[in-house]
Amino acid sequence: MGTRSLIVGLALMLLVAGGLVAAQPVMADDIVQCATTQGIQSQNNGSSQCTATAEIASQTQSTAREHSTAVVEAVLESRATAKAVSESYAQSTALAAARGGGWATAAALLDSSSSADAAAGIAQSVSCWGSVARANAAPGSQATAKAFLKSSAEADSNDGGKATAVARGNSEAGALVRESGEASSVARTGSSATTFALKGGRVSAQASVSSTAGASSNHGGKAASEARRHSAASAGVGLGGNATAFADLSSTASASAGSEIGRPTTAQAIATRKSTARATATEGSFAFAWATNGATAIADSTAPPQCIAPPGQAKVESSAGNCQAGF
Repeated sequence: MGTRSLIVGLALMLLVAGGLVAAQPVMADDIVQCATTQGIQSQNNGSSQCTATAEIASQTQSTAREHSTAVVEAVLESRATAKAVSESYAQSTALAAARGGGWATAAALLDSSSSADAAAGIAQSVSCWGSVARANAAPGSQATAKAFLKSSAEADSNDGGKATAVARGNSEAGALVRESGEASSVARTGSSATTFALKGGRVSAQASVSSTAGASSNHGGKAASEARRHSAASAGVGLGGNATAFADLSSTASASAGSEIGRPTTAQAIATRKSTARATATEGSFAFAWATNGATAIADSTAPPQCIAPPGQAKVESSAGNCQAGF
Protein backbone atom coordinates (compact mmCIF):
# COMPACT_ATOMS: atom_id res chain seq x y z
CA MET A 1 0.00 0.00 0.00
CA GLY A 2 2.84 2.43 0.91
CA THR A 3 4.83 1.78 -2.24
CA ARG A 4 1.84 2.22 -4.54
CA SER A 5 0.80 5.41 -2.73
CA LEU A 6 4.33 6.78 -3.12
CA ILE A 7 4.33 6.10 -6.85
CA VAL A 8 0.83 7.48 -7.43
CA GLY A 9 1.61 10.54 -5.27
CA LEU A 10 4.79 11.21 -7.20
CA ALA A 11 2.95 10.94 -10.50
CA LEU A 12 0.19 13.33 -9.42
CA MET A 13 2.67 15.84 -8.05
CA LEU A 14 4.71 15.84 -11.22
CA LEU A 15 1.66 16.08 -13.46
CA VAL A 16 0.26 19.05 -11.52
CA ALA A 17 3.65 20.76 -11.49
CA GLY A 18 3.91 20.26 -15.24
CA GLY A 19 0.54 21.82 -15.95
CA LEU A 20 -1.00 18.91 -17.84
CA VAL A 21 -3.93 20.08 -19.95
CA ALA A 22 -6.77 18.25 -21.64
CA ALA A 23 -5.72 15.96 -24.43
CA GLN A 24 -6.29 17.22 -27.94
CA PRO A 25 -6.34 15.29 -31.23
CA VAL A 26 -2.80 14.79 -32.51
CA MET A 27 -1.04 13.05 -35.31
CA ALA A 28 0.14 9.47 -34.88
CA ASP A 29 3.77 10.65 -34.63
CA ASP A 30 3.10 12.86 -31.59
CA ILE A 31 5.93 12.19 -29.11
CA VAL A 32 7.77 13.83 -26.21
CA GLN A 33 11.01 12.62 -24.67
CA CYS A 34 12.74 13.47 -21.40
CA ALA A 35 16.17 12.39 -20.20
CA THR A 36 18.48 13.65 -17.47
CA THR A 37 21.30 12.65 -15.15
CA GLN A 38 20.72 15.50 -12.71
CA GLY A 39 17.65 17.55 -11.82
CA ILE A 40 14.22 17.54 -13.48
CA GLN A 41 13.24 17.66 -17.14
CA SER A 42 9.62 17.87 -18.26
CA GLN A 43 7.81 18.29 -21.57
CA ASN A 44 4.13 18.77 -22.33
CA ASN A 45 2.80 19.36 -25.84
CA GLY A 46 -0.87 19.47 -24.84
CA SER A 47 -1.39 15.81 -25.62
CA SER A 48 1.40 13.80 -24.04
CA GLN A 49 3.68 14.51 -21.12
CA CYS A 50 6.97 13.15 -19.88
CA THR A 51 8.85 13.92 -16.69
CA ALA A 52 12.30 12.70 -15.68
CA THR A 53 13.94 13.28 -12.31
CA ALA A 54 17.48 12.21 -11.39
CA GLU A 55 19.53 12.83 -8.27
CA ILE A 56 22.98 11.71 -7.09
CA ALA A 57 24.70 9.81 -9.91
CA SER A 58 21.49 8.47 -11.45
CA GLN A 59 20.00 8.18 -14.95
CA THR A 60 16.41 8.58 -16.13
CA GLN A 61 14.67 8.46 -19.48
CA SER A 62 10.97 8.68 -20.30
CA THR A 63 9.01 8.68 -23.56
CA ALA A 64 5.32 9.48 -24.04
CA ARG A 65 3.41 9.20 -27.30
CA GLU A 66 -0.20 9.74 -28.39
CA HIS A 67 -2.18 10.99 -25.37
CA SER A 68 0.02 9.28 -22.80
CA THR A 69 1.97 10.05 -19.63
CA ALA A 70 5.42 8.80 -18.64
CA VAL A 71 6.98 9.64 -15.27
CA VAL A 72 10.35 8.45 -13.94
CA GLU A 73 12.43 9.14 -10.86
CA ALA A 74 15.89 7.85 -9.94
CA VAL A 75 17.76 8.66 -6.74
CA LEU A 76 21.20 7.63 -5.45
CA GLU A 77 23.08 5.72 -8.17
CA SER A 78 19.92 4.33 -9.72
CA ARG A 79 18.40 3.94 -13.18
CA ALA A 80 14.78 4.30 -14.28
CA THR A 81 13.08 4.22 -17.67
CA ALA A 82 9.43 4.63 -18.66
CA LYS A 83 7.61 4.41 -21.99
CA ALA A 84 3.93 5.05 -22.66
CA VAL A 85 2.19 4.68 -26.04
CA SER A 86 -1.51 4.85 -26.95
CA GLU A 87 -3.65 4.82 -30.06
CA SER A 88 -6.49 7.17 -30.91
CA TYR A 89 -7.76 8.82 -27.69
CA ALA A 90 -6.89 6.00 -25.32
CA GLN A 91 -4.65 6.80 -22.36
CA SER A 92 -1.55 4.94 -21.22
CA THR A 93 0.50 5.66 -18.11
CA ALA A 94 3.98 4.44 -17.19
CA LEU A 95 5.53 5.18 -13.79
CA ALA A 96 9.03 4.13 -12.76
CA ALA A 97 10.86 4.93 -9.52
CA ALA A 98 14.32 3.71 -8.51
CA ARG A 99 16.26 4.41 -5.32
CA GLY A 100 19.45 3.30 -3.62
CA GLY A 101 21.08 1.72 -6.66
CA GLY A 102 17.84 0.18 -7.95
CA TRP A 103 16.77 -0.30 -11.56
CA ALA A 104 13.15 0.27 -12.57
CA THR A 105 11.61 -0.12 -16.02
CA ALA A 106 7.97 0.48 -16.95
CA ALA A 107 6.30 0.27 -20.36
CA ALA A 108 2.61 0.82 -21.09
CA LEU A 109 1.16 0.43 -24.57
CA LEU A 110 -2.33 0.79 -26.02
CA ASP A 111 -4.59 2.02 -23.21
CA SER A 112 -2.65 0.37 -20.39
CA SER A 113 -0.93 1.21 -17.11
CA SER A 114 2.44 0.08 -15.75
CA SER A 115 4.37 0.91 -12.60
CA ALA A 116 7.77 -0.25 -11.39
CA ASP A 117 9.33 0.58 -8.03
CA ALA A 118 12.85 -0.58 -7.16
CA ALA A 119 14.60 0.25 -3.88
CA ALA A 120 18.09 -1.19 -4.40
CA GLY A 121 16.41 -3.97 -6.40
CA ILE A 122 15.27 -4.65 -9.97
CA ALA A 123 11.66 -4.03 -11.04
CA GLN A 124 10.25 -4.48 -14.54
CA SER A 125 6.68 -3.86 -15.62
CA VAL A 126 5.06 -4.22 -19.06
CA SER A 127 1.39 -3.83 -20.02
CA CYS A 128 -0.42 -3.80 -23.35
CA TRP A 129 -3.95 -3.75 -24.81
CA GLY A 130 -5.99 -2.45 -21.88
CA SER A 131 -3.99 -4.09 -19.11
CA VAL A 132 -2.42 -3.19 -15.76
CA ALA A 133 1.00 -4.33 -14.48
CA ARG A 134 2.75 -3.50 -11.19
CA ALA A 135 6.20 -4.56 -9.98
CA ASN A 136 7.75 -3.74 -6.60
CA ALA A 137 11.25 -4.86 -5.61
CA ALA A 138 12.82 -4.27 -2.18
CA PRO A 139 16.62 -4.22 -1.65
CA GLY A 140 18.37 -7.17 -3.27
CA SER A 141 15.14 -8.45 -4.83
CA GLN A 142 13.68 -8.86 -8.31
CA ALA A 143 10.09 -8.36 -9.48
CA THR A 144 8.67 -8.74 -12.99
CA ALA A 145 5.06 -8.14 -14.00
CA LYS A 146 3.65 -8.52 -17.52
CA ALA A 147 0.01 -8.13 -18.55
CA PHE A 148 -1.53 -8.34 -22.01
CA LEU A 149 -5.02 -8.28 -23.54
CA LYS A 150 -7.21 -6.86 -20.74
CA SER A 151 -5.33 -8.58 -17.95
CA SER A 152 -3.64 -7.62 -14.68
CA ALA A 153 -0.34 -8.76 -13.18
CA GLU A 154 1.34 -7.85 -9.90
CA ALA A 155 4.73 -8.96 -8.58
CA ASP A 156 6.13 -8.00 -5.18
CA SER A 157 9.37 -9.25 -3.61
CA ASN A 158 11.71 -8.48 -0.71
CA ASP A 159 14.77 -9.83 1.14
CA GLY A 160 16.53 -11.15 -1.93
CA GLY A 161 13.48 -12.88 -3.35
CA LYS A 162 12.30 -13.18 -6.94
CA ALA A 163 8.67 -12.71 -8.02
CA THR A 164 7.27 -13.09 -11.54
CA ALA A 165 3.67 -12.62 -12.66
CA VAL A 166 2.43 -12.96 -16.25
CA ALA A 167 -1.21 -12.63 -17.36
CA ARG A 168 -2.70 -12.75 -20.85
CA GLY A 169 -6.22 -12.73 -22.26
CA ASN A 170 -8.65 -11.50 -19.56
CA SER A 171 -6.59 -13.11 -16.82
CA GLU A 172 -5.06 -12.22 -13.43
CA ALA A 173 -1.68 -13.18 -12.02
CA GLY A 174 -0.07 -12.34 -8.69
CA ALA A 175 3.27 -13.34 -7.15
CA LEU A 176 4.40 -12.37 -3.64
CA VAL A 177 7.69 -13.17 -1.89
CA ARG A 178 8.53 -12.39 1.73
CA GLU A 179 11.81 -13.10 3.53
CA SER A 180 13.48 -14.57 0.42
CA GLY A 181 12.24 -17.29 -1.94
CA GLU A 182 10.86 -17.52 -5.46
CA ALA A 183 7.29 -17.21 -6.73
CA SER A 184 6.03 -17.52 -10.31
CA SER A 185 2.46 -17.13 -11.59
CA VAL A 186 1.23 -17.51 -15.16
CA ALA A 187 -2.43 -17.10 -16.18
CA ARG A 188 -3.90 -17.31 -19.67
CA THR A 189 -7.32 -17.14 -21.34
CA GLY A 190 -9.72 -16.07 -18.61
CA SER A 191 -7.78 -17.63 -15.75
CA SER A 192 -6.27 -16.69 -12.38
CA ALA A 193 -2.93 -17.71 -10.85
CA THR A 194 -1.53 -16.67 -7.46
CA THR A 195 1.61 -17.61 -5.53
CA PHE A 196 3.10 -16.78 -2.13
CA ALA A 197 6.59 -17.75 -0.95
CA LEU A 198 7.85 -17.21 2.59
CA LYS A 199 11.28 -17.79 4.10
CA GLY A 200 13.00 -19.40 1.15
CA GLY A 201 10.03 -21.22 -0.35
CA ARG A 202 9.84 -21.95 -4.07
CA VAL A 203 6.39 -21.93 -5.64
CA SER A 204 4.78 -21.83 -9.07
CA ALA A 205 1.22 -21.74 -10.42
CA GLN A 206 -0.08 -22.01 -13.98
CA ALA A 207 -3.68 -21.63 -15.08
CA SER A 208 -5.23 -21.65 -18.55
CA VAL A 209 -8.68 -21.61 -20.17
CA SER A 210 -11.01 -20.42 -17.39
CA SER A 211 -9.05 -22.11 -14.60
CA THR A 212 -7.65 -21.21 -11.18
CA ALA A 213 -4.26 -22.19 -9.76
CA GLY A 214 -2.59 -21.32 -6.48
CA ALA A 215 0.59 -22.29 -4.66
CA SER A 216 2.04 -21.27 -1.29
CA SER A 217 5.07 -22.11 0.81
CA ASN A 218 5.78 -21.41 4.45
CA HIS A 219 9.29 -21.82 5.89
CA GLY A 220 10.84 -23.17 2.70
CA GLY A 221 9.57 -26.14 0.76
CA LYS A 222 8.42 -26.47 -2.84
CA ALA A 223 4.88 -26.20 -4.19
CA ALA A 224 3.62 -26.33 -7.78
CA SER A 225 0.13 -26.30 -9.24
CA GLU A 226 -1.30 -26.38 -12.75
CA ALA A 227 -4.92 -26.11 -13.85
CA ARG A 228 -6.20 -26.45 -17.41
CA ARG A 229 -9.55 -26.13 -19.13
CA HIS A 230 -12.12 -25.11 -16.48
CA SER A 231 -10.26 -26.68 -13.57
CA ALA A 232 -8.83 -25.71 -10.17
CA ALA A 233 -5.52 -26.73 -8.62
CA SER A 234 -3.84 -25.75 -5.36
CA ALA A 235 -0.62 -26.75 -3.60
CA GLY A 236 0.68 -25.73 -0.19
CA VAL A 237 3.77 -26.69 1.80
CA GLY A 238 5.35 -26.10 5.17
CA LEU A 239 8.82 -26.90 6.45
CA GLY A 240 10.36 -29.79 4.51
CA GLY A 241 7.35 -30.15 2.24
CA ASN A 242 7.08 -30.89 -1.47
CA ALA A 243 3.59 -30.71 -3.04
CA THR A 244 2.29 -30.81 -6.61
CA ALA A 245 -1.26 -30.60 -7.94
CA PHE A 246 -2.51 -30.98 -11.50
CA ALA A 247 -6.11 -30.66 -12.77
CA ASP A 248 -7.51 -30.79 -16.30
CA LEU A 249 -10.92 -30.82 -18.00
CA SER A 250 -13.30 -29.54 -15.28
CA SER A 251 -11.43 -31.22 -12.42
CA THR A 252 -10.15 -30.26 -8.97
CA ALA A 253 -6.81 -31.19 -7.42
CA SER A 254 -5.20 -30.14 -4.14
CA ALA A 255 -2.02 -31.19 -2.37
CA SER A 256 -0.41 -30.18 0.93
CA ALA A 257 2.75 -31.35 2.68
CA GLY A 258 4.78 -30.21 5.67
CA SER A 259 6.60 -31.13 8.86
CA GLU A 260 7.04 -29.19 12.08
CA ILE A 261 10.64 -30.37 12.37
CA GLY A 262 11.54 -30.25 8.66
CA ARG A 263 11.37 -33.92 7.75
CA PRO A 264 11.00 -34.58 3.97
CA THR A 265 7.27 -34.86 3.24
CA THR A 266 5.64 -35.37 -0.16
CA ALA A 267 2.11 -35.00 -1.55
CA GLN A 268 0.87 -35.30 -5.14
CA ALA A 269 -2.64 -34.99 -6.58
CA ILE A 270 -3.72 -35.54 -10.19
CA ALA A 271 -7.29 -35.15 -11.45
CA THR A 272 -8.57 -35.24 -15.04
CA ARG A 273 -11.93 -35.39 -16.84
CA LYS A 274 -14.37 -34.10 -14.21
CA SER A 275 -12.62 -35.77 -11.27
CA THR A 276 -11.39 -34.83 -7.79
CA ALA A 277 -8.06 -35.68 -6.17
CA ARG A 278 -6.76 -34.64 -2.74
CA ALA A 279 -3.44 -35.52 -1.11
CA THR A 280 -2.27 -34.55 2.38
CA ALA A 281 1.01 -35.61 4.01
CA THR A 282 2.66 -34.70 7.34
CA GLU A 283 5.83 -35.45 9.31
CA GLY A 284 7.97 -37.39 6.88
CA SER A 285 5.15 -39.30 5.22
CA PHE A 286 3.85 -39.40 1.65
CA ALA A 287 0.48 -39.26 -0.12
CA PHE A 288 -0.48 -39.77 -3.77
CA ALA A 289 -3.98 -39.42 -5.24
CA TRP A 290 -5.04 -39.96 -8.86
CA ALA A 291 -8.53 -39.80 -10.37
CA THR A 292 -10.04 -39.64 -13.86
CA ASN A 293 -13.36 -39.81 -15.69
CA GLY A 294 -15.51 -38.59 -12.79
CA ALA A 295 -13.85 -40.50 -9.93
CA THR A 296 -12.68 -39.25 -6.53
CA ALA A 297 -9.36 -40.09 -4.84
CA ILE A 298 -8.40 -38.95 -1.33
CA ALA A 299 -4.99 -39.68 0.15
CA ASP A 300 -4.14 -38.74 3.73
CA SER A 301 -1.03 -39.94 5.48
CA THR A 302 -2.92 -40.13 8.78
CA ALA A 303 -6.24 -41.62 7.61
CA PRO A 304 -7.50 -44.59 5.56
CA PRO A 305 -7.38 -44.09 1.75
CA GLN A 306 -10.56 -43.38 -0.22
CA CYS A 307 -11.14 -44.44 -3.83
CA ILE A 308 -14.62 -43.66 -5.14
CA ALA A 309 -15.44 -45.16 -8.57
CA PRO A 310 -17.18 -45.88 -10.89
CA PRO A 311 -17.68 -43.69 -12.68
CA GLY A 312 -14.06 -43.47 -13.70
CA GLN A 313 -10.95 -44.80 -12.03
CA ALA A 314 -9.21 -43.83 -8.80
CA LYS A 315 -5.95 -44.79 -7.15
CA VAL A 316 -4.36 -43.86 -3.81
CA GLU A 317 -0.97 -44.64 -2.31
CA SER A 318 0.07 -43.25 1.06
CA SER A 319 1.81 -43.96 4.33
CA ALA A 320 -1.59 -44.88 5.75
CA GLY A 321 -2.51 -47.40 3.02
CA ASN A 322 -3.42 -47.92 -0.62
CA CYS A 323 -6.61 -48.38 -2.64
CA GLN A 324 -7.89 -48.44 -6.21
CA ALA A 325 -11.34 -48.59 -7.80
CA GLY A 326 -12.93 -48.70 -11.26
CA PHE A 327 -10.23 -50.80 -12.91
